[in-house]
Amino acid sequence: MRTPDGKIVILDFGLITEVTEEQQIALVEYIAHLTCEDWEAVSNDLVCLGGSYFLGGAICIPWC
Repeated sequence: MRTPDGKIVILDFGLITEVTEEQQIALVEYIAHLTCEDWEAVSNDLVCLGGSYFLGGAICIPWC
């Protein structure tokens, strides 16, 4: 979107949620593994974060 004078507009709808302490830790680990390019750990982190979808099938494991 742009304003009438051509400036870019960013809309923030404030999509937020509350997360447990376990979820917070899992998110930090996920970001750390992304940063280190530890792809196997990233895959495991996604499962721990509530499920990962492969070839149309779902693997859902509640918090690791």
